[in-house]
Amino acid sequence: REKQRADLRTPGAEHRRLDFLVGDFDATIRYWPSAGEEPLTSSATTANAWILGGRFLACELRGELDGRAWERRSTLGYDRARKSYVETRLESTSTELPAQAEGRLGERENDIVFLRTYDDVVVGERVHLREVLSIVDWNHHRLELWIDPPLGEAHRLLEISYDRIR
Repeated sequence: REKQRADLRTPGAEHRRLDFLVGDFDATIRYWPSAGEEPLTSSATTANAWILGGRFLACELRGELDGRAWERRSTLGYDRARKSYVETRLESTSTELPAQAEGRLGERENDIVFLRTYDDVVVGERVHLREVLSIVDWNHHRLELWIDPPLGEAHRLLEISYDRIR
């Protein structure tokens, strides 16, 4: 049992997959306020670094979204007990603590598909989000966020393309 616990506590190959995300990146943001609209575009920078002995990636984004300053702090890692990638985040655009996202490898080996569900307290319904993190190569990755709101049709909400600075 102690060996099994030690294995679960130790970063593994799944963590190494996230090494591509370590560094500083310029980000191009496309945001669709609702289905069928043209996207709004803006830019940001992000800095990502391993913390807690390489168990989690701390990500700090600063930019603009829909004409307002936008900051996001998130942690990304791999939960070896659940056998899934996990992501938590806080954003300057809300006081809500969104539900943790759980992710698995997608159909393409370099994609991690995250699912997140939260309660929209304004309309009193659950909202389902699907996020696809695509690692293109060492210098580029992309995050796409799709929303299935309780009122309205499912659509792509956000796409962030990252280009390595260093």
